[in-house]
Amino acid sequence: MRNNILWLFLLVVGTVFAGNRPSVKTNGCGYAVLASRSVEQDNAWKEVVEALRELHAAEVVYYTDSPGETLDALRQLRPRYVAVVEKPERITRDYIIGMHALSRRVTPSIYADFIWGIITGLDADMAMKMVNGAKEPLEIRSGLVAQRHVELSEEDWERFGYVAWGKSGIKTEREDTVAVEYWEVEKQVKKFSELYRKLEPDFLLCESYAPNYQLSMPDNSLYERIDARDGVFHHVTEEVKFENNRVSRRDASDRKMDWAGNRKVYIAAGCYGCDVDRPEKSCALAWMGHPNVTSMVGYPANRVLLGQAVWGGLKFWNVTPGRFTMAEAYFLGQQHILHTLHDYSPSLLEASYDFNWDPMSDISGIYARMEQVMGKEARGNILGFWQERDLLAYFGDPKWNVRFQSGEKTYTVKTARKGKKYVVTLELEEDFSVFRLEGSHLRTFEGLPGEPPTVGTIPFAVIFPERLNNPRLENGEDWQVALSDDMMLVYDAWFEPGKTYKWILQVD
Repeated sequence: MRNNILWLFLLVVGTVFAGNRPSVKTNGCGYAVLASRSVEQDNAWKEVVEALRELHAAEVVYYTDSPGETLDALRQLRPRYVAVVEKPERITRDYIIGMHALSRRVTPSIYADFIWGIITGLDADMAMKMVNGAKEPLEIRSGLVAQRHVELSEEDWERFGYVAWGKSGIKTEREDTVAVEYWEVEKQVKKFSELYRKLEPDFLLCESYAPNYQLSMPDNSLYERIDARDGVFHHVTEEVKFENNRVSRRDASDRKMDWAGNRKVYIAAGCYGCDVDRPEKSCALAWMGHPNVTSMVGYPANRVLLGQAVWGGLKFWNVTPGRFTMAEAYFLGQQHILHTLHDYSPSLLEASYDFNWDPMSDISGIYARMEQVMGKEARGNILGFWQERDLLAYFGDPKWNVRFQSGEKTYTVKTARKGKKYVVTLELEEDFSVFRLEGSHLRTFEGLPGEPPTVGTIPFAVIFPERLNNPRLENGEDWQVALSDDMMLVYDAWFEPGKTYKWILQVD
């Protein structure tokens, strides 16, 4: 009798302590939050972590020096989404590269194992605003683009505008065509601001080369600049004098930019667009402030050769409006880069690109070093893929449901589990366009000297609504695919309008 009472006591105590432990789901959790001990020990920043935990029923894992310390926990948790909460001064280029490497180490596959994003800000209030802004879905209906060549078609936008070299275009109603206006280049910033206020864009894209922490329009005047200071953009005009064979400059005016508005996304399609480790000068943090950018992507580095990560991810997002969220699209873009590198030479998934190399003065030397790594000749744009393998920075809640407004439906994707088989079906309408699906209508990027100026087409992509266990094509299926537990990419498939295609996967 006494033994029975003792066992009952131990059972009750064990149950109580088990209930106080964080749950670890053996089949994978939906969402995990990684945060530093510095964040944990700062009450204001820890509230950001707790807000994400509550919003997504998330598991929380803390690290001391780098997110790489959480690998064992991630292997247990197997999350589909990972948010990293960190103070901006710690988010360097190497930090971004480390997060990409971590995302591929959870399972033995070559692909990223989760969709991730970074939550940060000048302070905890700004970081919390990013979390709160992603609580409700956003359907993108209006856009504003600042770049040399406009590649996004205006036809699917309710309101659309662009600013390029010496001209701009705008439409304010869906049925409008873009009205083009020509003007002096010196008025580019003024024109961008006018369109910004008139359009109230949900989507911003700028070839925002931001060396020295200054935002550059496609062609800024030599006598003006846009500084980021403590989370606010300032438009500064300069007075230049030539006296006694010397050039002198002084600031003639300095005013804050009135770029406010509702929640929006921002694509920094240029070098240094996503540096945040010097917070007081960061253009990225300035966009997250008053302009209310809730998610953004870009590069924390100079001299990007190809633009595959930014423009390729945009293709996955834009080719079929409404199908993928922003984070899902850039996740697929990353998987496409990894598959392309592995297909060309598996060694390019292990060796790291050296960002101290200068492609402007030593491109032949960089190719020679790359060929030493691979043991064969490097051709095409593969160098650009290698450079950008771990470079893209995504800021925002990776589970935010932000999509382009749905366009006319030209195909349907269906998935179904049948015992140990998983069937993906693609049904095409008569007006289906394979060129649209491959992103052939979107941006070419002028990058590598002497190489084709193109980001290239993208494969057909599927994100599985559930995580599959060891998916592989059924024997006899003759398709060139990239497969992970979360997604499938189909290459070199010339789909014909009006037809139906099926992929049968075996799963454990």
